[in-house]
Amino acid sequence: MWSPFCGFDDEISNLLYHDWDTVSFLNEKYADRLAFLSEKELKQLPDLFSSLLKNNHYGEPTQLSKEKADLLRRVSDIAGELKISSVWGQAPLASFRSGIATTA
Repeated sequence: MWSPFCGFDDEISNLLYHDWDTVSFLNEKYADRLAFLSEKELKQLPDLFSSLLKNNHYGEPTQLSKEKADLLRRVSDIAGELKISSVWGQAPLASFRSGIATTA
């Protein structure tokens, strides 16, 4: 299995998630906090986090399936204080919890 985790150094060492252009990873420092997730859920996180940050950058809401909204809630409960980051900006994961709207 391809691992969604990678070691983060320097200024990004405390981020839960970061992407570099077309490559995205979760911080291996927090792998134990995400151990409750299935392999499928771990693989969904980078796309979910990227969408949240991109839409936040443009001031747009992110519409999530019920499955992804539940995933976001569960991860936020465990690691909400941690920040996620991409070319679209940086934000605490918990900042995306309020107003979660789901699509069918």
